[in-house]
Amino acid sequence: MKIALNFGYRLRWPNPTLLVILLSCGLIAGCAELQWGNPGANPEPAQHVEEAQPAPSTPIPAPVEIELLRRAEIERVRALEREVERLKIDLERAEDALVGVETELRSGHSRANAVSSLAEAQMQLNKAARTAPWRAETISEARDKLDIAQKHIDNEYFGAAVFFVYRASRIVEELNHEADIVGNTSQVMFINRPRVNLRSGPSKTDEILTILVRGTPVVKEKKMDEWFLVRTLTGIVGWVHYELVTSKERYKASFISTVIGG
Repeated sequence: MKIALNFGYRLRWPNPTLLVILLSCGLIAGCAELQWGNPGANPEPAQHVEEAQPAPSTPIPAPVEIELLRRAEIERVRALEREVERLKIDLERAEDALVGVETELRSGHSRANAVSSLAEAQMQLNKAARTAPWRAETISEARDKLDIAQKHIDNEYFGAAVFFVYRASRIVEELNHEADIVGNTSQVMFINRPRVNLRSGPSKTDEILTILVRGTPVVKEKKMDEWFLVRTLTGIVGWVHYELVTSKERYKASFISTVIGG
């Protein structure tokens, strides 16, 4: 998609709405990094992680099943595709708003429309925060966008406010999607320590693939001695000690009840 800019047109500078949209375009045009770890970044070991000592004679782990790796890769690709699609739509919305500013078209959004959209988005985000609390950083990102929307309403930039409400609503959609996956997967377990090392094998000496934070959902694939082979919702496969995860039922009873929604 090409954007033809008319350099002969003289913009009235500074234009707050144009500044917001240009900045948003620059931010969303890049590739978004998925949450819960980057397997290619050689992470430092988590400090003070409660990992049990391995058994005196840990058997050599069997090769990870090809089918498991295939499923994990499919999930990883799907997660990336959803993120790319979200960014593509966000960019298209930003471009449309930019065209409106360049051609001096007044926004068709009213204060009532902006305020109503913001209130609805806040309710949806509070609900998503209760159903997907493991995405605390993402939830915080959505709240920041709604705070920006409120500031634009206060300054009577209603078009810019609606744009940031839309950005937050797209994040909420992704949170709801992940919550549905967790709710419909029988072998889901949750990390129950602040920071846990996901390792390449069933021992404390194996390579650290990434670090998982408390509340992160993982799917249990198999058990070897005191270790579980698990995969994350973003398709990373590794091993965690059985004491560092908890069942879905215990998680709902202990962790979700402590989350403050909103």
